[in-house]
Amino acid sequence: MFGAKPGHNLDREDTYGYEEEKLGWFERFDMRPVDPAAIDERFEDGDVLRTVDLPMSLNRGLVVEPGTGMALYRLTQLFGTPNVDVWAAGSEMGERDVSTWQYLFEVVFSAEDGEDREFLLSIYDHKTDVSVGLSTWDESGDDRVVPAPTESAPPGLELPDEEFREGLVQLTLNVLEEPVPATYEDLWI
Repeated sequence: MFGAKPGHNLDREDTYGYEEEKLGWFERFDMRPVDPAAIDERFEDGDVLRTVDLPMSLNRGLVVEPGTGMALYRLTQLFGTPNVDVWAAGSEMGERDVSTWQYLFEVVFSAEDGEDREFLLSIYDHKTDVSVGLSTWDESGDDRVVPAPTESAPPGLELPDEEFREGLVQLTLNVLEEPVPATYEDLWI
């Protein structure tokens, strides 16, 4: 889906580098932003969006090379404004939490055994840095609630093994840091 320069992420400050053979693994993901209307509908039904922060669950930091502002700019270029709009400009924010923007994606991973794994992936700012987490909907009855990401999985969300979680962080870094192949007026750019 998103291209990567072989070897680009081998020497990272945050130890999330990946080898060239990992690039093919990234192509097994289909990552699509969740329709904002579907998110609003879940909020109107009283559902709570809960997220486990992957770097925290791995007990490792995360450093996004372009920085938080550029990462948000890049996500906006690729996907439009954040689709989880609890913190939209002009809305009642109340007490500021650890996040101010969040993108929610439906992800399908085509496993080698032929089984597809479907899950929700969030990219967001966390304490002013960019982070990534696995999300789930909790039908607890609160209104428009997106609590701070946690270190452990919320009820109803089973965490994949450490290698897969690390791969999801690498996939996110690939989305945020690598050029996206595209065509413009029949030219490959």
